[in-house]
Amino acid sequence: IVNVFYSRCGDICPITRQRLRDLASTYAVDDRVLIVSQTGTPGTDTPRRLAEFAAREGIDVRRWRLLTGPDTTVRRVARDVWHLATPPGVGWGVDTIAHTERILLVDQAGYTRGVYNGTLALELANLRADVDRLLATPAR
Repeated sequence: IVNVFYSRCGDICPITRQRLRDLASTYAVDDRVLIVSQTGTPGTDTPRRLAEFAAREGIDVRRWRLLTGPDTTVRRVARDVWHLATPPGVGWGVDTIAHTERILLVDQAGYTRGVYNGTLALELANLRADVDRLLATPAR
């Protein structure tokens, strides 16, 4: 389960984070489920800052990874892997990585199996059902 977040966001990120926290709790004992949240602000979200953020937000980093890295790498991954780049000349209030509530379900082979709105309870119920369906399917 993958998303991009902004640690200093007071809008959609806290809502999405609460929904992800609920998912993390649901699958806390299943090693096949991992949540990966990539920062959209790698310049300020250092590994130390993300560790402090995880502790403050009650994020179990064994089951939910908060990623950062060099600015160019984070932007490339957001653009080329998660398809969250803003169009040229459009900022949506951020630099080049879209500030979005989008959550992706990615299978063990790296294929995106679904895209969900992280602020809507119904969408997270759909995500949970899709995770359960994926877990019930034998790995290929």
